[in-house]
Amino acid sequence: MSKWQCYSEQKAHMGITLSMLSESLPACERDILTSTRDSWAHLAPEATRTLWKKIFQVMSTNFTDVEEGGVHEAALEIYNTRYKEFKDKWYNDNSD
Repeated sequence: MSKWQCYSEQKAHMGITLSMLSESLPACERDILTSTRDSWAHLAPEATRTLWKKIFQVMSTNFTDVEEGGVHEAALEIYNTRYKEFKDKWYNDNSD
């Protein structure tokens, strides 16, 4: 796989993640992710990994009801799972 195919897959993974996050939120809070989704849409594929920090900042500022049964628990689980998948697939250094 070429590096550009890899970058394109990373960008697609991030787009799916943002959609999943949005769908997990109450309808009245979905607009909070609009700016992040716009950033994703205009981001060069090779810079996709930098968006994780922005998503983390948006989530930790706006979606704080993450305890068991909380309204944002599902969003936290999606973020953590998708971030781990991203790291394991594209940034897992098994060289040692």
